[in-house]
Amino acid sequence: MDTTEAIVANATYHSRLLNTISSLEYVPAARKHQAEYIKDLEGQLAAGKKRVAALAEKTKKERKEHEDLRDSTARRLAAKLTGRREKWEEKESKEEREYVEALEREFNERESQSSIEKLREEGKTVMIDLTEKETLYESAKAELQVLYSRIFDGPTQEFPEDDRLEYDLDAALKRYSELQARLNAESRAAELLARAARCMESCSGYVQEALGFSRYDIWGGGSMADVMERNALSSARGSAAQAEMFVEQARSFSPAIRSIRRVHIAEGSLLGDVLFDNIFSDMAFHTKIKESAAEVLQANKRVRGSYQLFQLQPF
Repeated sequence: MDTTEAIVANATYHSRLLNTISSLEYVPAARKHQAEYIKDLEGQLAAGKKRVAALAEKTKKERKEHEDLRDSTARRLAAKLTGRREKWEEKESKEEREYVEALEREFNERESQSSIEKLREEGKTVMIDLTEKETLYESAKAELQVLYSRIFDGPTQEFPEDDRLEYDLDAALKRYSELQARLNAESRAAELLARAARCMESCSGYVQEALGFSRYDIWGGGSMADVMERNALSSARGSAAQAEMFVEQARSFSPAIRSIRRVHIAEGSLLGDVLFDNIFSDMAFHTKIKESAAEVLQANKRVRGSYQLFQLQPF
């Protein structure tokens, strides 16, 4: 059987192998990048574990100082009798605020760790799928090489340009691999930016909730309005931190993405709400929440703008 007859006889088999290889051409670069991504996430988790431990110790310390001061009836009475009640209340409010801030930092770090852990588990699932596909891809390539060797090894007078075409093919495959690796990274970055955008939308929603409760508080909503207001703001801070984390993850895939900068959400004092709650303090805090809403709006625009520009940029 000459070369032409061999080609015709194996045409269907050859076509099937090429289709398999073509559909899985992205896999080797994707799997390599996925392995690096998982390794990076594991490094972040290890570093985050240390941060959580340090923040937990800080929270424990602040809680003890806050509770010691809060429960010290003798010191409170002494401050009252010596005319230093106002200074005592300021100190008590300061201790409570520092404890709440420490608790929130620890909570946000744990939430960030939980998100990174979820990304790692998702990454491992993707890795299993890519590994299976790479096995199929390599098997098809090996079969194709055996087929080519069987047909083209030795002199092939009908195809004098065989060697040059093989060289061109190798160069094209190398360039394809480079472009595929970049496409995989850009796609992953786009996915993470989309997650960041959703987190900022949630953040904006929570801040609007806080504004609603704050208006209610101004008109006599009471302690329940204070609690709901603070809960909404706490959720907003958590969502903003999540958005920042997702953007930083996206930047690890595409450094061209700019950081959204930290979003500052108004913080109050639950103790202050009890000791100094009046319409003037409520209105002042309402103003702070409105300032936070404006900052969140700008951050939201930056994230959505980055996502849209990223999708439109030429590849």
